[in-house]
Amino acid sequence: MSILFSYNGVAHCSCSCLECFQLVCLLLAKMTALAVVLGGGISGLSSAYYLARSQALRFGKVVVVESSHRTGGWVNTTVSEDGAIFEHGPRSLRTAGAVGKNTLELVSIKNLSESVVPVLSHHAAANKRFIYARNQMHQLPSGLKSVLFTQAPFTKPFISYIMKEPFVKTEIEEDESVHDFIRKRLGNEIADYVMDPLCIGIFAGDARKLSAKSCFPAIFDPARQRGSLIKGLFLQGKEAKSESNCALVKQAKKERWPVWTLQGGLQTLTDKLTDTLMTQHGVEIIKQNQCKQLEFTDNNTIKVTTKDNCYTADHVISAVPATVLSGLLPSNHNILSKLLQEIQQVSVAVINLEFEGNVLPTDGFGYLIPSWEKSKLLGVIYDSCTFPQHNRPGSPTTRLTCMMGGHWFEDNFGDPAIADPEHLLAVAMESLKEQINIEAKPTRSIVNIHKDAIPQYRVGHFKIVDKINKYLDHHNMPLDVIGSSFCGVSVNDCIYNGRRTAEKLLT
Repeated sequence: MSILFSYNGVAHCSCSCLECFQLVCLLLAKMTALAVVLGGGISGLSSAYYLARSQALRFGKVVVVESSHRTGGWVNTTVSEDGAIFEHGPRSLRTAGAVGKNTLELVSIKNLSESVVPVLSHHAAANKRFIYARNQMHQLPSGLKSVLFTQAPFTKPFISYIMKEPFVKTEIEEDESVHDFIRKRLGNEIADYVMDPLCIGIFAGDARKLSAKSCFPAIFDPARQRGSLIKGLFLQGKEAKSESNCALVKQAKKERWPVWTLQGGLQTLTDKLTDTLMTQHGVEIIKQNQCKQLEFTDNNTIKVTTKDNCYTADHVISAVPATVLSGLLPSNHNILSKLLQEIQQVSVAVINLEFEGNVLPTDGFGYLIPSWEKSKLLGVIYDSCTFPQHNRPGSPTTRLTCMMGGHWFEDNFGDPAIADPEHLLAVAMESLKEQINIEAKPTRSIVNIHKDAIPQYRVGHFKIVDKINKYLDHHNMPLDVIGSSFCGVSVNDCIYNGRRTAEKLLT
């Protein structure tokens, strides 16, 4: 028997037996198979990266289609001419959970470990978080001592809410709003002063409408399983967790990092993924080439029509917002289109400011404003305190980021497509003057309006996602949906779900 070729290190015979013929056909099919990824944000880049780095060779080519002039999506960093760094989207990543560990492992694989800038557990940004309520700034409890004593705006010690919760008798709902879930178990004050602003900080959304199950599964699921939030979290914490061999993960655990970033900003990571993909054989990234239509063929492929090209894909991974994907589907899949349209997004204005000297009233991570305060500001991040490494070299400066709009954008500022950046800046400056007594004029200001940026997981969101996935399975569609519209809005979630989808396709 002669040897004709080898594949993955395994030699195969060159005889005309049926088995070898079938193997050759299979290899040729894999070599010509095409995967198209819609969207070059962090979700699309991650899925393409994990597809391309695998040795399984499911696809001979991977094409990433991005409508804008750049990759990275909402991960967007500006480095000024004098060295200051400004984040216009996500600015730090958490280390907690499987998703946090996964991102640290990715950073390590991409040789970015030396670029990691952590916030250490003793740092003011880790321990001092504020809310602005009743026209006053209040520091939220952090650490054992602070939870044992009454601390405004709460009317009793924080520990008393926690100790009472396991004995609260309340019906375990299939899903409910974040506010209701916390109010029933920990009381109105925790719901109003903690979870309401937390939903604003993460989702720019209304805690009375957002889903507890979909927005905070790490606390909702244990509570539902054990009948108590505190008991569920305690027992979950005692369960064995998988360990990682990654040195960066071990360091983060040992030093108890709450959050971290990269020396050049988070766009360093998306740029690194982009560079890796662009230099990898069989991968192509096409920018400024918006997808116009998807057509499902009889031979179980998808015709992908873009502004400049047309592809016949064996599989499509959609990493664009759900409402965008809805508009690409043919009319015979109107049920799926309507399901996707139910997942709406809100727009957010992000205003980066830089001041000479230190204008902050105190160190800390920043502050959030509960929705019932009716402020046009959602919150303020003290960037220069959290990551002083991103300040420009030389004389001291203060960098702040103001967040505005979200669920209330149209009520406060009208249509985000025509909102006036100068007006947004004026409102931000007036709010800073009123809330933290900053009267100085900024030496630099950058206003970005992110239209339809953050999905809103309303009560029952998990049912919509389940119906979407069942529809795809039932119709045997060569299409997967990932991204912040579905199972987590954080950068960590997007990377993790991109990896899971790629690995599923390669098994």
